[in-house]
Amino acid sequence: MTRHTEALHTMSQVLIRLSRRENRVWRGVLSVGAMTGLAMGSWAFGNQDPAPEGLRGILPATVPTRLGSDVLAELGPNWTAWSEATTTAVDKFFLLEGDVAAQKAALDGLKARLAIVDKSLADARYRSIYAPLSTLRGSLTRTIEFADAILISLALDPVKVREETIAAKKTESVKAFDALKASLAKVPGGTAWLPFIRGEELGKSLSGDDQGAAIAAAKASIDRLASVSKIENEAQKAFLSRPEFKALQTSLEGYVAAVGAPVDDNAKEKIRASIAQLATAVQQAEENPSTQTATALRSAVKNVKETVPGGGAALVAVVQKNFLNYNLRLVASETFLSKLMSDARTEAGGVRDFILGANVGGYQTTSTNVGVNLKPSPNSARFDITLNGVVQSTTTGVTSEATVNTSGYHTFYATKDVNFDGEKFFTAPALIGVRPNNTTTGISTRYSGSFLFGGMADRIAAGEVASRRPQAEAIAAQRVRERVLPRFNEEVDTAMSNAGVKLEKELFAGLKKVGLFPDSKTYQTTETDLRLSSRLMEAGEIGGNVPPANFLTASTGATILLHESLLNNSIDRMGFAGKTFTEEEFRKEIEKFLSTALGRPITLKPKPKAEGEAPNANSFVFAKEDPVRIRASSGVLTLVLRTGFKSADREEIPVSEITVPLNFQVSGPSINVTRGTIAVADVEGDLGIATKGVIRKKIQDALPDRTVESKFQIEGPKKSVSAFVTKIAVVDGWVIVDVQ
Repeated sequence: MTRHTEALHTMSQVLIRLSRRENRVWRGVLSVGAMTGLAMGSWAFGNQDPAPEGLRGILPATVPTRLGSDVLAELGPNWTAWSEATTTAVDKFFLLEGDVAAQKAALDGLKARLAIVDKSLADARYRSIYAPLSTLRGSLTRTIEFADAILISLALDPVKVREETIAAKKTESVKAFDALKASLAKVPGGTAWLPFIRGEELGKSLSGDDQGAAIAAAKASIDRLASVSKIENEAQKAFLSRPEFKALQTSLEGYVAAVGAPVDDNAKEKIRASIAQLATAVQQAEENPSTQTATALRSAVKNVKETVPGGGAALVAVVQKNFLNYNLRLVASETFLSKLMSDARTEAGGVRDFILGANVGGYQTTSTNVGVNLKPSPNSARFDITLNGVVQSTTTGVTSEATVNTSGYHTFYATKDVNFDGEKFFTAPALIGVRPNNTTTGISTRYSGSFLFGGMADRIAAGEVASRRPQAEAIAAQRVRERVLPRFNEEVDTAMSNAGVKLEKELFAGLKKVGLFPDSKTYQTTETDLRLSSRLMEAGEIGGNVPPANFLTASTGATILLHESLLNNSIDRMGFAGKTFTEEEFRKEIEKFLSTALGRPITLKPKPKAEGEAPNANSFVFAKEDPVRIRASSGVLTLVLRTGFKSADREEIPVSEITVPLNFQVSGPSINVTRGTIAVADVEGDLGIATKGVIRKKIQDALPDRTVESKFQIEGPKKSVSAFVTKIAVVDGWVIVDVQ
């Protein structure tokens, strides 16, 4: 390296260090300027700029805002030294200097910083900074995973990947053919249809090494399977349309396509270009989620699948995990669910029975408690409805020989297995266990009181009662089973059936009408909690990422996690884009949407007006794209409005971008919502300072600080239960609400 280039390199490092204390935009400018200086210095002294290698030329050579020093500053003064070291590691990585080995070493530096974050998140001493630590962890993890996926994809040999893909598709075809043969063997005369698809030739060719013969046989079978739609006999057409035939056709088509896919001579350049396109789209989607960035991301993913060897599996997996994932999560503890499902009941009544030759009469009291016992299930919500009960009785049994007074204390425990697949409830017959216990409290015979025979008669009667006690208790247990089990079965079956109907009519139907029904959802249960993972996303939209694990818990209550993509996708379905509303019309539109979605009237209270205050005649003129957006980061929920304003008494204000930070603080029975500093940015021309001031005033009036109750009601199967919001956190794109 010449003295000139050494000087330029030293200056670039100084600039980078200075930029850590400045605005992130300036940091990006200085970093680019430093790299430009290096390139110019090399050119000036006759050295050619090295060709792009590894991550260079693919990842933007600027530090993203989500990893900036201002974000690290949220960790507090005790972490200053660590934050500075992390800033240095981030800067070093995004300079993208050196060969692939040097870039991997810089990436290892980020992994080392991430390991410290993980260790800290596992330490209860750092609970107070879990939110900024979790946000930092999410940003670091996505950066590292995406960089690793890029390096893996660049290292792939297109020829080798093509060969591996062909082998895999051939194996799939063999398995599909074997599955078809096994299925046909179970049907009388089923194997007679194998000649129709040229099964003998297909089987022989797929088991051999002659690729040409295998492809010819595969194409012949595909032609036969494709001709099924032209068969006039409906029974034959239905038989040949069985899933096993369809699966074989799909696998053979994949095999033929893999063999026919050529290796492009310019593959390396095209691969780098498509990955670079994806890198740009990922950064834009991360920092400015919008309709436009979502479309760009989808397009880039499609290009990667078509260009990168193996369909860009590593890259696509990272995008799926971090941008197209579930965007609603719910964790409900068994304790919380039991609170919703619990039902205590006490019933009293008379006893009339004939047991072991005695007429038995008296009274009894039955006390029961309903609860929930969660059971492990990987793909459904599985639980037992439990019934704990006690039957206490006081009875008198009368025979011709004696009268026996008995106190009964019989306990029972019944369970009924319930499975919920996300739409319907399925129940199994209930089971019950009974522990009977009878205590004799008095015995009298016709000789009782007699000086000669009374004592002897009472002892004989007592002995007879004792000898019959096991049999009497067995009968008592059977009576409990006969009385409890049918009723328990019936009540749970009815309750679950009603719950299914209620879900469909009162929730699912409304959500489907307004486009809020999730496109994907899964339920899981462990022995301690129920977990729902759901996604609201359509083509052209973005989904969620992986939520911070340390917030995904609910020891005694429930935790709800809402990703900003869920909120934005929901807002898009309200149809505000390009429309004009007064404040009243806007409120009514939201009420109408929510009422349809939830299947019941929803009323939003307008801001009370001062005495004599005239109705607000201002109108929102929403932009045609992304009129309302929500961003969740750095502990703040930010509302972004792209709107103009129309008023009868002044000139129309063109569209601007208005950013409103909202802070949430739970304080006992109240949730305090405070508005941060409102920012107004130009969109359609320079508005000027005065106009921006007017806009800020309008938004301040429309969104004042407010306090709402932390208490709310949840409708359980048997009763309404009070619940309380105990915490609200905004972490790495998620709004996290804890409920007790």
